[in-house]
This record gives sequence, structure tokens and C-alpha cells, in this order.
Amino acid sequence: MILALVHILLAITAAAAAQTTQTTNTCSDGDDKSCTTVIASSTVTLNTGYTLPRIGLGVYQSEPGEETYQACLAALEAGYRHIDTAAMYGNEQAVGRAVRDSGIPRSEIFITTKFWPGYGAIEPGTGFDLAIAKGEESNTNLGLDYIDLYLIHAPAWGKERINVWRGFKELFKRGIARSIGVSNYGIHHLEEIIHTDIDSAEAANALGEEENIIPAVNQIELHPFMLHDDIESYCLSHGIVLQAYAPIAQATRLDHPLFVSLAEQHNCTCAQVMLRWGIQRRFVILPKSVQKHRIVENQNLDGFILSEMEMRQINALDEYKGTSWDPTIWE
Repeated sequence: MILALVHILLAITAAAAAQTTQTTNTCSDGDDKSCTTVIASSTVTLNTGYTLPRIGLGVYQSEPGEETYQACLAALEAGYRHIDTAAMYGNEQAVGRAVRDSGIPRSEIFITTKFWPGYGAIEPGTGFDLAIAKGEESNTNLGLDYIDLYLIHAPAWGKERINVWRGFKELFKRGIARSIGVSNYGIHHLEEIIHTDIDSAEAANALGEEENIIPAVNQIELHPFMLHDDIESYCLSHGIVLQAYAPIAQATRLDHPLFVSLAEQHNCTCAQVMLRWGIQRRFVILPKSVQKHRIVENQNLDGFILSEMEMRQINALDEYKGTSWDPTIWE
């Protein structure tokens, strides 16, 4: 019960801190939704008290083995301290090897991975044990003693995903995962976790569990052509940090005339314009590349600031067009 109360207080504190930032004259909740004081090299405090670097290297579709290993080494050498992987990607071992070989203290690097037992159904009643087994497996694959952030990869498996979340809470309790969260969750999925925990407090106590652990993070696809303003507002109000994967839309729209124009004005690349937009929207962004010069370029975002007008122009590009799936709308 004490742990649950700590989580509630931390979440409220995180939400209040975010709200305080919003009320300064450099942040806006108008059409621009811009916070010009946010810098790319900053960190975000999670509701567990741990700090998450605002830029991370994504390794989705990076080949397991040497390609992922070299990309991670290049990122760490360039100053990245946040890497995002997943069991589904098959490259957790390469990520862990790069971290160990980097010479950087483990405590200075933030590693995220994700639970994914496959597309098939989970047998009823097995989600709790499966989450623990898969969490321990990912921790072994990484070989880094603990997972900084463990996410449910998507809101699959129907009612059984609540038992998966129960397993996540156990992993957190054991210290295998220092923070826990979700990915691709819509508002109704988040409420399923939050309100199920609140409503079942007596049952949780009877089971000896800690109820009402609010997800620290929700990682969803976010870029100028795929906004989720409703999810963004919900997460902000509950102290849940929003992470943006595919923040440059997998480089499929970099030739848009607006980005070309803004890149010329700010003497930067089109990708940097999109990433800077994400930073000013206060997202944690996860650009992906295996090319060293792109990895370096993707974190050099503090040399310019997008104006409120420019932010509004970019926000207006939203057409609910993602790069692949959108599990936030799943049942």
C-alpha cells in the first residue's frame, strides 16, 4: 500500500511539474503547443523518480548483431544515453553488448525494452507469469542487471493484458524493471489499467499486491502527420510521459515543401526540423538510424528554435497518417 501511495504522489508531482512548465511565457497550450525552453539534451523525470533522456536511439529494424551493435556504440560515443529496443526486434543482446563495451557506467545509460510474446492469444490466466518470464528473459538477453523501462508493446490479448500488467508490477517490485509502462495505448487502454487498479484495491490487497501503479510512459507513433492530441492531454494530466516513435515518419515525408523551406531558413536538415518540432511539443523522441553521421545529426537540435507560427504550420499537417499500425484504436 505504501508503494502505491508513493506512485500516486509521484505521478501527481510529475503532472504538476509539467503544468508549471506550461504556465511559463515560453510554453503554450494554444494551436502551436510549443515549449521553446525545452532542450534536446535535457531529461524527463518519470513517476518513479528516475530520469529519462529526452532523445533516445531507436533500433527498430536494425539488424540483430553487428549492425545494431555498431549503431549503439556510435550513439553512445556521440553522447546518447538512451536506447530503445524490444524483444520483438531480436536485437536486445547486441544492445546490451554495446552498452557493456562502451566503457560508460551502466548507471548513466537508460535502456528500454518491451514485452511481446507474439501475435497469438495468451491463454487465459497465464498473463501474470508470462510477463514475469518474458521480463526476466529480456533482462538476461540485455545482460545489464536491470531494465530501466519495460513496456507492454501493444494493447493486445484482450482481458488478459490486465494480468500482464500485474506481472509488470511484480517485475517492478522485484527491481528487474525500474520503471514500467506501455506502448501504443489509447485512452481507453490506459483507463483500463488505472481504473481497474483503483476499483480492485481490496482484491489487490487480498493478493498482497500494490494497486494503482500508473504507467510511467506511453510510447506511440507521433510525428507531424500523425498526432494524438487527445492521448497527449490524457497522459499529461496523469503524469505519464509521452514517447514518440517514428518521429520523422520513417523518413517518408522529408521532402514536404514546408520542411524544405524551414530547413533552409534554419540552416538544418528536414529531419532536424521534424525532430525539433517533437522536442518543442515536449515529447521524448526516438529517431532511428544505423548511419553514424545521421545518429549525430539527429541529436543536434538545440541550434535553432521553431517560432509559434512555424509550430502551428507543422501542427496543421496532421492527417492521421501513420507509417504502419495504430494499436491505440484496438479494443
